[in-house]
Amino acid sequence: MTAAIAVQAISDWYENTIESGGNAKIHEWQRSTAPETLATYPRHPFYDYWRERSVKARWDQLQIPVLDVGGWLDPYRAAMVENFRAHPDTV
Repeated sequence: MTAAIAVQAISDWYENTIESGGNAKIHEWQRSTAPETLATYPRHPFYDYWRERSVKARWDQLQIPVLDVGGWLDPYRAAMVENFRAHPDTV
């Protein structure tokens, strides 16, 4: 069986990082891990580019079990709850 484990997962890259001005921790992670991605934000300031990269835009296609891992003080706790509630097998 295939499954996904989402740790402090965002639901929509645009809503959770760009529209809100970003998250300092995600930018810090990007600078150390994938610095070239930081140049993407100013080149694509609107949602049309980010839609296809959004989990939220594809919730209806989710066909595997997902273990959402996060805590109350995590920066993307609302997004994690959104992802959990959108899963078709959520009771």
